[in-house]
Parts: sequence; C-alpha cells; structure tokens
Amino acid sequence: MRVISFSPEDEEFNEFIKFPLLLFPLKNLKEDFPLSQIDTCFAVKGDEKILGRIAVYKNNGLCHESLSARAAGNFHCVVAAFLLDAAADYAKKAGADYLIGPLNGNTWHHYRFIEKTDSPLFFTETWNPDYYPELWRKNGFNSCSVYHSNIDHDPGVYSAETEADILRFIDCGISFRYINTNDFEDECRKIHALSERAFSGNAFFIKETFSAFYEKYRNVLPYMDPDLVIIAEDQNKETVGFSFGIPDILNPDLKRMVLKTVAREPGESFSGLGNALIYRLRKKASEKGFKSVIHAFFHHDGPTAKLTRNYSGAFLRSY
Repeated sequence: MRVISFSPEDEEFNEFIKFPLLLFPLKNLKEDFPLSQIDTCFAVKGDEKILGRIAVYKNNGLCHESLSARAAGNFHCVVAAFLLDAAADYAKKAGADYLIGPLNGNTWHHYRFIEKTDSPLFFTETWNPDYYPELWRKNGFNSCSVYHSNIDHDPGVYSAETEADILRFIDCGISFRYINTNDFEDECRKIHALSERAFSGNAFFIKETFSAFYEKYRNVLPYMDPDLVIIAEDQNKETVGFSFGIPDILNPDLKRMVLKTVAREPGESFSGLGNALIYRLRKKASEKGFKSVIHAFFHHDGPTAKLTRNYSGAFLRSY
C-alpha cells in the first residue's frame, strides 16, 4: 500500500469523489467540497485501487486553544492509520499545531461524526459508519467538542413566561414574520449577515462567502416550509434573530420537524430572543401537525443547550 497526495485539479480527484459511492453503494452519500479551501488531498492505494481518502483544508484563522490548526475532512477509509498519519504529518510540516476533523473546510460545511445510534437519520444529518469515531480515536485523535441532538415530544406546550417575553419584545419594536421565499436571495443575505455576527464566537468559526452560503440554502429550498422559518426584525426592518426549521423528509411518517438553527443579535438587550424564536417555531410546528421537534446539533455546553433544556427535550444522540 502507498499514500499519494494530489490537488483537486489532478485527475486523481475524480477517483477521490467517487470512492465513497463505491465503498457504500447503498447509502446515496452526498458531500460538499469547498474546493478553494482544500490544501491537499491524500489517498491510500493498494493494487492501484483507492482504499481510503481524506482532504486537508487550510483556513486562515482556524485555531484551537489559541493555536493554529488545519482541518481534515471528506474522510472515508478502510485502512485509516496510513491516511490519518499522512494528514497529520502534512499539517505539522505546514506549521499547524493541531489537525481537527472531521471538518470539511469549516463549520458551514459537514463536520462531526455521529456516534453509534439505533435511531434513523433525520434530514440534514450526514451518515457515517458506526466505527469511524473509534477509528480516529485509535489513531491519535481526541474529542475537542461534543454536540447533541435532543427530541421534544410536546412542541405545543404553553409557557406564560415566554409569551410575556414575546410581548415585551413586541413592545420594544421587535416584530416576527415568516421567511419570504419569493425574495429568497435577499432573505438569505440578511440571515447570512446575522449568522456571522451571532456565531463569530463559536469554536472553529470561519467566515463564509455569501455565494457559498446561498448555494447551501438554495439546495434545501424545495424541502422548506416558509412557516417554519421565523425572522425577528427591529423597528428599522433589520434582522435581529431567526429560527430555521425544516420537515424531516427522511421520516415523513414520524411527523418530525428539525430545528436546525437559531440565532439572535449579540447584546444584552436581545437576551431571551432566541428562546422566544424557538418557542414560536415549536408552536407553529405543533399547529401544522408535527408531533415532535428535533433540536439538532447543539454544542453540549453552548447557549442552545441551555435553551433546549427549557423544553421537553430528551437526548437523541451525540456527535
């Protein structure tokens, strides 16, 4: 076996893209490749066939514990040691103190492994074999961030306290509305700008261009229900918060909504707005016949974790 390196411009990259489809032909895997951020690619070959692959991404500003880092993503492999060692050696020689993965360039793209679970995937999750997390641990990687998804089986529950908070925001000039899909690009532009302000303090945050951001949202537009995306605006019609939900189209019989993202303008004056947005979205989901709401992909000790504990969220799985 041998390890080769190449760039997206090389002919080997076509094999790189096709490899997971050959390895897991029944999984209909879809991946994102932020090509401009790829530093190099590695593949393990045996008898001239690819046995595994990984991409190393360079993002100026990516760091961990105040030290520089490279991202490793788009991993699929049956012989991990060769591949992960090659990626780690490359990152070290390139001056990185850490190699962080799985991370397809930045957190706007796919990152995290699903830990072993018996429950079905929900929409917006990306499948990985159960053994992948342990494979990385056995080859020198340690968890540096843990995420959870919870499931809320009573989305229509009434909260007098939150209703009062909503009235307080309305009295202060905050209004709530649903996304206008007829002006989708402009709506996404507002959401993108707020997301960059709201998430700038998150672990591994790197800015994303609007064009790349818009492309991701445009891809899910056919599956969206405008009633499940709530936008909060101030008196000047500036976006100061949003909650983004989407039907779990992978499991339509379960009648679940996935609460993918909630964000608000930073600052003490907007404290409680995230909770109000989640509450209004849960209430709308219940009115539309959804039986449960999945609070997806929140950092285990981040602000969203505190919000989801306000409701009847039960642990679903970790990443």
